Amino acid sequence: MIKRKGRRKPNPKLIMAGDPILETVCSDVKPGDDIAHIIKDMMYLLVNSKNGVGIAAPQAGYSKRIIIIREDIGGFLTLINPTIESLSEKEIIYEEGCLSYPKIFKEISRPKSIILEWVNIQLVGKGCLFEGREARIIQHELDHLDGKCKMRMDI
Repeated sequence: MIKRKGRRKPNPKLIMAGDPILETVCSDVKPGDDIAHIIKDMMYLLVNSKNGVGIAAPQAGYSKRIIIIREDIGGFLTLINPTIESLSEKEIIYEEGCLSYPKIFKEISRPKSIILEWVNIQLVGKGCLFEGREARIIQHELDHLDGKCKMRMDI
């Protein structure tokens, strides 16, 4: 029997506060971009986080417009190139935390509902109304794609 001496890829590491990628505006995913490894790394980090409900690509070290959220109904939803088409006028204040800014929690006001458009993993266009918790998670992760995070102490 021949044993192969291959190197195992190290587990991805969550990007923490202070890393410049968290302040970078991410680029769109384009047809032909190989993003399977990005999604795999993001899923690994989200599934293995203690209380994570969503993750944006910069938190996994990638400057691409990709978000993964835990859905209220169970399972995960991958959003590629997400854009908010409309926001509700009604806002809700709620305490938020962030995987990249551990132990920091802030009361943040966000629109209660959003209409979002995105493409899925097969790059098929989608659109949906999100309300409550899911709308908040998506808005938080979209902030990351735009190089912002309301958890930062200077914001």
